[in-house]
Amino acid sequence: MWTLWVIPLLVSYCLAACSSERLPLPGSYADGKFDYPDGTAQCFTQGSSMNVSWETKYSTSNLWLIHGDNYNNPTGLALNTGTNWYEWKVDYNTNNHSMPFSFRVVDTQGTSKEQAQGGFVSGQFYVSFNSASSTATTTSTSSATNTGTSTREPTTSPTTTDSTRSASSGRSSHGTTLGLGLGVGLGVAACIAGAVAFFFFHRKNSPSSSQFSSVPNKEPSEQPTEQQPIYEAGGQSTQELSGDNSWNSGAGHGTNQRFEMA
Repeated sequence: MWTLWVIPLLVSYCLAACSSERLPLPGSYADGKFDYPDGTAQCFTQGSSMNVSWETKYSTSNLWLIHGDNYNNPTGLALNTGTNWYEWKVDYNTNNHSMPFSFRVVDTQGTSKEQAQGGFVSGQFYVSFNSASSTATTTSTSSATNTGTSTREPTTSPTTTDSTRSASSGRSSHGTTLGLGLGVGLGVAACIAGAVAFFFFHRKNSPSSSQFSSVPNKEPSEQPTEQQPIYEAGGQSTQELSGDNSWNSGAGHGTNQRFEMA
């Protein structure tokens, strides 16, 4: 069972690996030379970094990447540069992995013929392409491009979701606070109304003050005393005149009878 995936992996590795064929060293040129690559290292892995450097008498140069013998259609890496080095990330879009690569430097200020036929070339080298990673990189890049350009079905981002959730939470907290405030206010108003109603109800049902004031209370010294007869030892009663000492048995003046014992 394991051979079903091992065999395709080996085939892919063999196709992507550098060729075992030894490439020739670069020639000598009057206008300059490459310090690196100089032909000693002849295999580089896709995605790695290569510090390309050269020596030249040109004040400004054009650096080109050549695939195989395609000198008529090179890839410009650094144009009209005054420096003598360039850091290149090893990568090239091609399906022909068996062809070697090389660099070429020409004079920016040279004639058309000098730029077409002059300059100097580096040593050749192979690139070890990883088919799986190359395919995955192309697929992810294409997917990202499609996602970025598509406007028919916009996708909500987590921030909008977080912002929406935060806004919803804020509105919920505000509503809860408002409800608690209204409840407390209504409760206080109800307590005040109940106290007022109880006050008026108690006042209405209590006895009025006029009922108690209709019969005034008098001190014991102010109460009228009923005149009682006074008896003496002789058995006779003695009547005393009151007021102006006039006798009036039928008058309303009070009389005192006095009885004496014989």
